[in-house]
Amino acid sequence: MITYGKTMQGDKVHYDASGVPSDEAAFLTDVATQKPKHLFVISHGWNNDESEADTLYDNFFKAMDSVWAQFPAIDPTTCFTLGVIWPSKMFDENAFAAIAPSLPGTAPAIRGTAAAMQPDAFDAQLTAQLTVLKQIANNPTADQLLDHAINQITLLGVSQSAQDDFVAALAGAFPAPPQESDPGVDGGLAHLTTMQGHIALATISRTLNARAVPAQGAFLGGAAQLGGALGFNPIQAVKDAALALANVTTYWTIKERAGLIGRTGVAQTIAKTLVDVPGIKVHLIGHSFGGRLVTAAANALTGGSPGHQVATMSLLQAAYSHFGLATNYQPNVDGVFRSVITSKKVTGEIQVTHSVHDVAVGLAYPIASALANQIGQGLFINPWGGMGADGARATPEALDDTLRPVGQAYQPLPTGKMVRNLNGDAIIQNHGDVTHDEIAFTVLRAVSLA
Repeated sequence: MITYGKTMQGDKVHYDASGVPSDEAAFLTDVATQKPKHLFVISHGWNNDESEADTLYDNFFKAMDSVWAQFPAIDPTTCFTLGVIWPSKMFDENAFAAIAPSLPGTAPAIRGTAAAMQPDAFDAQLTAQLTVLKQIANNPTADQLLDHAINQITLLGVSQSAQDDFVAALAGAFPAPPQESDPGVDGGLAHLTTMQGHIALATISRTLNARAVPAQGAFLGGAAQLGGALGFNPIQAVKDAALALANVTTYWTIKERAGLIGRTGVAQTIAKTLVDVPGIKVHLIGHSFGGRLVTAAANALTGGSPGHQVATMSLLQAAYSHFGLATNYQPNVDGVFRSVITSKKVTGEIQVTHSVHDVAVGLAYPIASALANQIGQGLFINPWGGMGADGARATPEALDDTLRPVGQAYQPLPTGKMVRNLNGDAIIQNHGDVTHDEIAFTVLRAVSLA
Protein backbone atom coordinates (compact mmCIF):
# COMPACT_ATOMS: atom_id res chain seq x y z
CA MET A 1 0.00 0.00 0.00
CA ILE A 2 0.96 3.66 -0.39
CA THR A 3 0.12 6.89 1.42
CA TYR A 4 -0.68 10.15 -0.33
CA GLY A 5 -0.49 13.30 1.73
CA LYS A 6 -0.32 12.52 5.44
CA THR A 7 -3.28 10.22 5.89
CA MET A 8 -4.69 8.79 2.67
CA GLN A 9 -3.74 5.15 2.33
CA GLY A 10 -4.40 3.15 -0.79
CA ASP A 11 -2.92 1.46 -3.83
CA LYS A 12 -1.93 2.30 -7.36
CA VAL A 13 -3.23 0.25 -10.25
CA HIS A 14 -1.48 0.44 -13.62
CA TYR A 15 -3.51 0.12 -16.81
CA ASP A 16 -2.02 -0.38 -20.25
CA ALA A 17 -3.18 1.43 -23.40
CA SER A 18 -5.96 -1.14 -23.86
CA GLY A 19 -7.22 -0.77 -20.29
CA VAL A 20 -5.76 -4.04 -18.97
CA PRO A 21 -4.59 -3.72 -15.33
CA SER A 22 -1.30 -5.27 -14.25
CA ASP A 23 -1.77 -5.15 -10.47
CA GLU A 24 -5.49 -5.02 -9.81
CA ALA A 25 -5.53 -8.14 -7.62
CA ALA A 26 -3.43 -6.55 -4.87
CA PHE A 27 -5.75 -3.55 -4.74
CA LEU A 28 -8.88 -5.71 -4.58
CA THR A 29 -7.35 -7.76 -1.76
CA ASP A 30 -6.39 -4.65 0.20
CA VAL A 31 -9.72 -2.90 -0.21
CA ALA A 32 -11.62 -6.07 0.73
CA THR A 33 -9.47 -6.39 3.85
CA GLN A 34 -9.70 -2.71 4.84
CA LYS A 35 -13.45 -2.46 4.10
CA PRO A 36 -13.39 1.34 3.86
CA LYS A 37 -16.53 3.45 3.80
CA HIS A 38 -15.16 5.72 1.07
CA LEU A 39 -12.96 4.98 -1.93
CA PHE A 40 -11.36 7.87 -3.81
CA VAL A 41 -10.52 6.91 -7.41
CA ILE A 42 -8.20 9.56 -8.81
CA SER A 43 -6.82 9.82 -12.33
CA HIS A 44 -4.15 12.04 -13.84
CA GLY A 45 -4.30 13.53 -17.31
CA TRP A 46 -1.46 14.13 -19.76
CA ASN A 47 1.58 13.21 -17.71
CA ASN A 48 4.63 11.64 -19.23
CA ASP A 49 5.54 9.42 -16.32
CA GLU A 50 4.31 7.91 -13.09
CA SER A 51 6.26 10.29 -10.87
CA GLU A 52 4.27 13.27 -12.17
CA ALA A 53 1.03 11.44 -11.40
CA ASP A 54 2.29 10.60 -7.91
CA THR A 55 3.16 14.25 -7.33
CA LEU A 56 -0.30 15.35 -8.43
CA TYR A 57 -2.00 12.81 -6.14
CA ASP A 58 0.24 13.61 -3.20
CA ASN A 59 -0.33 17.37 -3.55
CA PHE A 60 -4.07 16.91 -3.93
CA PHE A 61 -4.40 14.82 -0.79
CA LYS A 62 -2.09 17.19 1.13
CA ALA A 63 -4.63 19.89 0.29
CA MET A 64 -7.36 17.56 1.51
CA ASP A 65 -5.42 17.02 4.76
CA SER A 66 -5.46 20.77 5.34
CA VAL A 67 -9.26 21.02 5.14
CA TRP A 68 -10.31 17.68 6.61
CA ALA A 69 -11.06 19.26 9.99
CA GLN A 70 -13.96 21.07 8.32
CA PHE A 71 -15.70 17.69 7.91
CA PRO A 72 -15.47 15.81 11.22
CA ALA A 73 -18.08 13.27 10.13
CA ILE A 74 -15.64 11.85 7.56
CA ASP A 75 -12.95 9.78 9.29
CA PRO A 76 -9.80 9.55 7.13
CA THR A 77 -9.10 6.10 8.52
CA THR A 78 -12.31 4.87 6.86
CA CYS A 79 -11.14 6.10 3.45
CA PHE A 80 -8.96 4.44 0.81
CA THR A 81 -7.53 5.53 -2.55
CA LEU A 82 -7.13 3.99 -5.95
CA GLY A 83 -4.48 5.93 -7.84
CA VAL A 84 -4.95 5.23 -11.54
CA ILE A 85 -1.75 5.13 -13.59
CA TRP A 86 -2.19 5.02 -17.37
CA PRO A 87 0.05 5.73 -20.40
CA SER A 88 -1.15 9.20 -21.28
CA LYS A 89 1.97 10.61 -22.96
CA MET A 90 2.67 14.32 -23.02
CA PHE A 91 0.43 17.03 -24.41
CA ASP A 92 2.72 20.06 -24.82
CA GLU A 93 0.74 22.51 -22.71
CA ASN A 94 3.60 25.02 -22.50
CA ALA A 95 4.02 25.11 -26.27
CA PHE A 96 0.29 25.54 -26.72
CA ALA A 97 0.24 28.41 -24.24
CA ALA A 98 3.15 30.08 -25.99
CA ILE A 99 1.33 30.31 -29.31
CA ALA A 100 -2.09 31.11 -27.83
CA PRO A 101 -3.87 34.42 -28.16
CA SER A 102 -4.48 36.27 -24.93
CA LEU A 103 -7.60 35.17 -23.10
CA PRO A 104 -10.17 37.20 -21.17
CA GLY A 105 -8.79 38.19 -17.80
CA THR A 106 -5.18 37.42 -18.72
CA ALA A 107 -2.21 39.55 -19.66
CA PRO A 108 -2.09 41.07 -23.16
CA ALA A 109 -1.17 38.65 -25.90
CA ILE A 110 2.53 38.27 -26.60
CA ARG A 111 3.57 35.69 -29.15
CA GLY A 112 5.72 34.24 -26.41
CA THR A 113 8.38 31.58 -26.38
CA ALA A 114 7.31 29.86 -29.59
CA ALA A 115 7.61 33.00 -31.69
CA ALA A 116 10.83 34.02 -29.96
CA MET A 117 12.54 30.68 -30.57
CA GLN A 118 15.34 30.30 -33.05
CA PRO A 119 14.19 28.22 -36.02
CA ASP A 120 16.26 25.19 -35.03
CA ALA A 121 14.82 25.19 -31.52
CA PHE A 122 11.26 25.52 -32.76
CA ASP A 123 11.80 22.75 -35.30
CA ALA A 124 13.14 20.54 -32.53
CA GLN A 125 10.08 21.20 -30.41
CA LEU A 126 7.72 20.32 -33.25
CA THR A 127 9.78 17.21 -34.00
CA ALA A 128 9.51 16.17 -30.35
CA GLN A 129 5.72 16.50 -30.44
CA LEU A 130 5.47 14.34 -33.57
CA THR A 131 7.75 11.80 -31.90
CA VAL A 132 5.20 11.62 -29.07
CA LEU A 133 2.51 10.97 -31.69
CA LYS A 134 4.62 8.10 -33.06
CA GLN A 135 4.76 6.59 -29.58
CA ILE A 136 0.99 6.89 -29.25
CA ALA A 137 0.24 5.40 -32.67
CA ASN A 138 2.77 2.59 -32.28
CA ASN A 139 2.34 1.06 -35.72
CA PRO A 140 4.59 0.95 -38.82
CA THR A 141 2.18 2.80 -41.13
CA ALA A 142 1.81 5.72 -38.75
CA ASP A 143 5.56 5.75 -38.11
CA GLN A 144 6.23 6.12 -41.83
CA LEU A 145 3.68 8.91 -42.22
CA LEU A 146 4.87 10.82 -39.17
CA ASP A 147 8.52 10.45 -40.21
CA HIS A 148 7.49 12.03 -43.52
CA ALA A 149 5.80 14.87 -41.59
CA ILE A 150 8.98 15.39 -39.57
CA ASN A 151 10.96 15.67 -42.81
CA GLN A 152 8.73 18.56 -43.90
CA ILE A 153 9.28 20.69 -40.79
CA THR A 154 12.25 22.72 -42.00
CA LEU A 155 10.36 23.59 -45.21
CA LEU A 156 7.02 24.54 -43.68
CA GLY A 157 7.64 28.27 -43.78
CA VAL A 158 8.58 28.38 -47.47
CA SER A 159 6.90 25.46 -49.24
CA GLN A 160 3.19 25.00 -49.85
CA SER A 161 3.74 21.39 -50.88
CA ALA A 162 5.56 20.73 -47.59
CA GLN A 163 2.56 22.15 -45.74
CA ASP A 164 0.22 19.90 -47.72
CA ASP A 165 2.37 16.82 -47.05
CA PHE A 166 2.70 17.65 -43.35
CA VAL A 167 -1.05 17.88 -42.80
CA ALA A 168 -1.85 14.86 -44.97
CA ALA A 169 0.63 12.77 -42.99
CA LEU A 170 -0.97 13.70 -39.66
CA ALA A 171 -4.43 12.98 -41.00
CA GLY A 172 -3.38 9.63 -42.45
CA ALA A 173 -1.64 8.48 -39.28
CA PHE A 174 -4.88 8.57 -37.26
CA PRO A 175 -7.72 7.64 -39.64
CA ALA A 176 -9.92 5.71 -37.19
CA PRO A 177 -13.28 7.28 -36.29
CA PRO A 178 -13.79 8.21 -32.62
CA GLN A 179 -15.17 5.60 -30.26
CA GLU A 180 -16.70 8.27 -28.01
CA SER A 181 -17.63 11.49 -29.76
CA ASP A 182 -16.13 14.80 -28.73
CA PRO A 183 -17.95 17.56 -30.66
CA GLY A 184 -15.68 20.13 -32.22
CA VAL A 185 -12.41 18.22 -32.02
CA ASP A 186 -13.66 15.17 -33.91
CA GLY A 187 -15.21 17.24 -36.68
CA GLY A 188 -12.12 19.35 -37.15
CA LEU A 189 -9.72 16.45 -37.50
CA ALA A 190 -12.12 14.58 -39.79
CA HIS A 191 -11.94 17.53 -42.18
CA LEU A 192 -8.15 17.21 -42.44
CA THR A 193 -8.61 14.29 -44.83
CA THR A 194 -10.44 16.55 -47.30
CA MET A 195 -8.58 19.86 -46.86
CA GLN A 196 -5.40 20.95 -48.56
CA GLY A 197 -2.75 21.24 -45.88
CA HIS A 198 -1.75 24.82 -46.60
CA ILE A 199 -5.39 25.87 -46.25
CA ALA A 200 -5.71 23.98 -42.97
CA LEU A 201 -2.62 25.69 -41.55
CA ALA A 202 -3.78 29.09 -42.76
CA THR A 203 -7.14 28.51 -41.04
CA ILE A 204 -5.41 27.62 -37.77
CA SER A 205 -3.12 30.62 -38.15
CA ARG A 206 -6.08 32.99 -38.45
CA THR A 207 -7.51 31.53 -35.25
CA LEU A 208 -4.22 31.87 -33.40
CA ASN A 209 -3.57 35.37 -34.66
CA ALA A 210 -6.76 36.81 -33.28
CA ARG A 211 -7.30 38.21 -29.84
CA ALA A 212 -9.84 36.44 -27.65
CA VAL A 213 -12.42 38.70 -25.99
CA PRO A 214 -15.50 37.88 -23.90
CA ALA A 215 -18.87 37.50 -25.59
CA GLN A 216 -21.69 38.84 -23.40
CA GLY A 217 -19.75 37.81 -20.32
CA ALA A 218 -19.46 34.20 -21.45
CA PHE A 219 -16.33 32.33 -22.37
CA LEU A 220 -16.89 29.57 -24.88
CA GLY A 221 -14.04 27.15 -25.36
CA GLY A 222 -11.22 29.64 -24.92
CA ALA A 223 -12.25 31.89 -27.81
CA ALA A 224 -15.76 33.21 -27.53
CA GLN A 225 -15.09 35.85 -30.14
CA LEU A 226 -11.91 36.29 -32.09
CA GLY A 227 -10.96 39.49 -33.79
CA GLY A 228 -8.16 42.02 -34.11
CA ALA A 229 -4.94 40.80 -35.63
CA LEU A 230 -1.69 40.75 -33.70
CA GLY A 231 1.74 41.41 -35.12
CA PHE A 232 2.19 38.86 -37.89
CA ASN A 233 5.23 36.96 -39.15
CA PRO A 234 3.99 34.69 -41.98
CA ILE A 235 6.76 32.10 -41.74
CA GLN A 236 6.47 31.80 -37.97
CA ALA A 237 2.67 31.81 -38.25
CA VAL A 238 2.75 28.66 -40.38
CA LYS A 239 5.03 26.92 -37.89
CA ASP A 240 2.89 28.03 -34.97
CA ALA A 241 -0.11 26.57 -36.78
CA ALA A 242 1.76 23.31 -37.40
CA LEU A 243 2.61 23.01 -33.70
CA ALA A 244 -0.97 23.79 -32.75
CA LEU A 245 -2.21 21.10 -35.14
CA ALA A 246 0.25 18.57 -33.68
CA ASN A 247 -1.08 19.41 -30.23
CA VAL A 248 -4.73 19.09 -31.27
CA THR A 249 -3.92 15.75 -32.90
CA THR A 250 -2.25 14.62 -29.67
CA TYR A 251 -5.31 15.83 -27.78
CA TRP A 252 -7.59 13.77 -30.02
CA THR A 253 -5.56 10.56 -29.71
CA ILE A 254 -5.09 10.73 -25.95
CA LYS A 255 -8.75 11.54 -25.26
CA GLU A 256 -9.61 8.36 -27.19
CA ARG A 257 -7.21 6.36 -25.02
CA ALA A 258 -8.58 7.87 -21.81
CA GLY A 259 -12.12 6.90 -22.77
CA LEU A 260 -11.09 3.33 -23.61
CA ILE A 261 -9.21 2.80 -20.35
CA GLY A 262 -12.04 4.32 -18.34
CA ARG A 263 -14.88 2.31 -19.83
CA THR A 264 -12.94 -0.99 -19.72
CA GLY A 265 -10.26 -1.54 -17.05
CA VAL A 266 -11.11 1.19 -14.55
CA ALA A 267 -14.86 0.56 -14.75
CA GLN A 268 -14.28 -3.15 -14.17
CA THR A 269 -12.09 -2.46 -11.14
CA ILE A 270 -14.79 -0.21 -9.68
CA ALA A 271 -17.52 -2.77 -10.38
CA LYS A 272 -15.51 -5.50 -8.64
CA THR A 273 -14.96 -3.23 -5.64
CA LEU A 274 -18.68 -2.50 -5.36
CA VAL A 275 -19.30 -6.26 -5.21
CA ASP A 276 -16.46 -7.03 -2.79
CA VAL A 277 -17.28 -4.21 -0.35
CA PRO A 278 -21.07 -3.75 -0.25
CA GLY A 279 -22.11 -0.25 0.75
CA ILE A 280 -18.79 1.40 -0.11
CA LYS A 281 -19.11 4.92 -1.52
CA VAL A 282 -16.92 5.52 -4.54
CA HIS A 283 -15.80 9.06 -5.35
CA LEU A 284 -14.28 9.76 -8.76
CA ILE A 285 -11.71 12.53 -9.21
CA GLY A 286 -10.24 13.20 -12.64
CA HIS A 287 -7.87 15.88 -13.86
CA SER A 288 -7.65 16.80 -17.55
CA PHE A 289 -8.03 13.63 -19.64
CA GLY A 290 -8.42 11.87 -16.31
CA GLY A 291 -11.77 13.67 -16.16
CA ARG A 292 -12.79 11.92 -19.36
CA LEU A 293 -11.41 8.63 -18.02
CA VAL A 294 -13.47 8.70 -14.80
CA THR A 295 -16.58 9.90 -16.63
CA ALA A 296 -16.25 7.00 -19.07
CA ALA A 297 -15.81 4.66 -16.09
CA ALA A 298 -19.00 5.94 -14.46
CA ASN A 299 -20.83 5.72 -17.75
CA ALA A 300 -19.87 2.04 -18.11
CA LEU A 301 -21.66 1.13 -14.87
CA THR A 302 -25.24 -0.11 -14.97
CA GLY A 303 -26.50 2.65 -12.71
CA GLY A 304 -29.90 2.98 -11.11
CA SER A 305 -29.36 0.97 -7.95
CA PRO A 306 -26.83 0.53 -5.10
CA GLY A 307 -23.81 -1.50 -6.10
CA HIS A 308 -23.95 -0.17 -9.65
CA GLN A 309 -23.31 3.53 -9.00
CA VAL A 310 -20.65 5.87 -7.73
CA ALA A 311 -21.37 8.48 -5.08
CA THR A 312 -19.72 11.65 -6.43
CA MET A 313 -17.61 12.77 -9.36
CA SER A 314 -15.22 15.73 -9.45
CA LEU A 315 -13.94 16.84 -12.85
CA LEU A 316 -10.92 19.10 -12.45
CA GLN A 317 -10.22 21.04 -15.66
CA ALA A 318 -11.59 18.09 -17.61
CA ALA A 319 -10.47 17.69 -21.22
CA TYR A 320 -13.63 16.75 -23.04
CA SER A 321 -16.49 18.54 -24.73
CA HIS A 322 -18.63 20.87 -22.66
CA PHE A 323 -21.54 19.02 -24.29
CA GLY A 324 -20.44 15.68 -22.81
CA LEU A 325 -23.36 15.55 -20.36
CA ALA A 326 -25.72 17.60 -22.50
CA THR A 327 -29.19 16.96 -23.80
CA ASN A 328 -30.16 18.04 -27.32
CA TYR A 329 -27.07 20.17 -27.87
CA GLN A 330 -28.02 19.63 -31.49
CA PRO A 331 -31.52 18.51 -32.54
CA ASN A 332 -32.05 15.02 -31.11
CA VAL A 333 -28.36 14.65 -30.21
CA ASP A 334 -27.28 14.15 -26.59
CA GLY A 335 -23.80 14.23 -25.12
CA VAL A 336 -21.82 11.00 -25.25
CA PHE A 337 -21.97 10.69 -21.43
CA ARG A 338 -25.58 11.80 -21.01
CA SER A 339 -26.60 8.49 -19.44
CA VAL A 340 -24.38 9.25 -16.44
CA ILE A 341 -27.23 11.56 -15.46
CA THR A 342 -30.29 9.89 -16.94
CA SER A 343 -29.41 6.40 -15.67
CA LYS A 344 -28.38 7.68 -12.23
CA LYS A 345 -24.82 6.39 -12.43
CA VAL A 346 -23.71 9.06 -9.95
CA THR A 347 -25.96 9.36 -6.91
CA GLY A 348 -24.55 12.59 -5.49
CA GLU A 349 -22.99 15.74 -6.85
CA ILE A 350 -20.95 16.07 -10.03
CA GLN A 351 -18.52 19.00 -9.78
CA VAL A 352 -16.87 20.62 -12.79
CA THR A 353 -14.08 23.16 -12.27
CA HIS A 354 -13.39 25.49 -15.16
CA SER A 355 -11.19 28.52 -15.74
CA VAL A 356 -10.60 31.10 -18.43
CA HIS A 357 -6.90 30.54 -17.80
CA ASP A 358 -7.03 26.95 -19.07
CA VAL A 359 -5.41 27.50 -22.46
CA ALA A 360 -4.78 23.80 -23.07
CA VAL A 361 -8.48 22.93 -23.10
CA GLY A 362 -9.66 26.37 -24.14
CA LEU A 363 -7.77 26.57 -27.43
CA ALA A 364 -8.10 23.01 -28.76
CA TYR A 365 -11.80 23.39 -29.60
CA PRO A 366 -11.65 26.72 -31.47
CA ILE A 367 -8.80 25.40 -33.61
CA ALA A 368 -10.56 22.17 -34.49
CA SER A 369 -13.86 23.99 -34.98
CA ALA A 370 -12.21 26.37 -37.42
CA LEU A 371 -10.94 23.42 -39.46
CA ALA A 372 -14.48 22.06 -39.68
CA ASN A 373 -15.88 25.46 -40.70
CA GLN A 374 -18.02 25.29 -37.57
CA ILE A 375 -17.36 28.94 -36.74
CA GLY A 376 -18.30 31.94 -38.84
CA GLN A 377 -15.80 33.74 -41.00
CA GLY A 378 -16.77 37.09 -39.49
CA LEU A 379 -16.77 37.24 -35.72
CA PHE A 380 -15.52 33.66 -35.28
CA ILE A 381 -18.22 32.94 -32.70
CA ASN A 382 -17.38 29.44 -31.52
CA PRO A 383 -20.11 27.16 -30.12
CA TRP A 384 -17.69 24.39 -29.19
CA GLY A 385 -15.63 24.18 -26.05
CA GLY A 386 -14.25 22.01 -23.28
CA MET A 387 -15.35 21.27 -19.73
CA GLY A 388 -12.18 22.80 -18.30
CA ALA A 389 -12.80 26.03 -20.20
CA ASP A 390 -16.43 26.75 -19.41
CA GLY A 391 -18.09 23.82 -17.60
CA ALA A 392 -21.03 21.64 -18.57
CA ARG A 393 -23.20 23.33 -21.19
CA ALA A 394 -26.70 22.49 -22.48
CA THR A 395 -27.09 20.41 -19.33
CA PRO A 396 -30.34 21.30 -17.56
CA GLU A 397 -29.18 19.54 -14.39
CA ALA A 398 -26.24 21.96 -14.06
CA LEU A 399 -26.02 24.97 -11.75
CA ASP A 400 -23.47 27.69 -12.49
CA ASP A 401 -21.52 28.51 -9.35
CA THR A 402 -18.14 29.84 -8.23
CA LEU A 403 -15.23 28.05 -6.56
CA ARG A 404 -15.28 29.48 -3.05
CA PRO A 405 -12.81 30.02 -0.21
CA VAL A 406 -12.35 27.24 2.31
CA GLY A 407 -15.15 27.26 4.85
CA GLN A 408 -17.53 29.40 2.81
CA ALA A 409 -20.91 27.77 2.38
CA TYR A 410 -22.25 26.59 -0.95
CA GLN A 411 -25.97 26.79 -1.59
CA PRO A 412 -27.63 23.37 -1.78
CA LEU A 413 -28.33 22.20 -5.29
CA PRO A 414 -31.95 22.95 -6.20
CA THR A 415 -34.31 20.11 -6.96
CA GLY A 416 -33.46 18.63 -10.33
CA LYS A 417 -29.84 19.79 -10.27
CA MET A 418 -26.87 17.46 -9.76
CA VAL A 419 -24.01 19.14 -11.66
CA ARG A 420 -22.22 22.13 -10.13
CA ASN A 421 -20.15 24.21 -12.55
CA LEU A 422 -17.43 25.87 -10.48
CA ASN A 423 -15.93 28.98 -12.05
CA GLY A 424 -12.33 29.01 -10.85
CA ASP A 425 -11.06 32.07 -12.72
CA ALA A 426 -9.89 33.73 -9.49
CA ILE A 427 -8.05 30.62 -8.25
CA ILE A 428 -7.11 28.26 -11.10
CA GLN A 429 -4.38 29.91 -13.16
CA ASN A 430 -3.58 27.19 -15.69
CA HIS A 431 -4.65 23.75 -16.81
CA GLY A 432 -2.64 21.88 -14.18
CA ASP A 433 -3.42 24.18 -11.25
CA VAL A 434 -5.84 21.82 -9.46
CA THR A 435 -4.39 21.10 -6.03
CA HIS A 436 -5.72 24.15 -4.19
CA ASP A 437 -7.27 23.86 -0.75
CA GLU A 438 -10.45 25.38 -2.20
CA ILE A 439 -10.79 22.44 -4.61
CA ALA A 440 -10.08 19.84 -1.92
CA PHE A 441 -12.67 21.56 0.27
CA THR A 442 -15.44 21.34 -2.30
CA VAL A 443 -14.59 17.72 -3.09
CA LEU A 444 -14.91 16.79 0.59
CA ARG A 445 -18.04 18.90 0.86
CA ALA A 446 -19.68 16.79 -1.85
CA VAL A 447 -18.42 13.59 -0.19
CA SER A 448 -19.93 14.65 3.13
CA LEU A 449 -23.34 15.02 1.47
CA ALA A 450 -23.26 11.74 -0.47
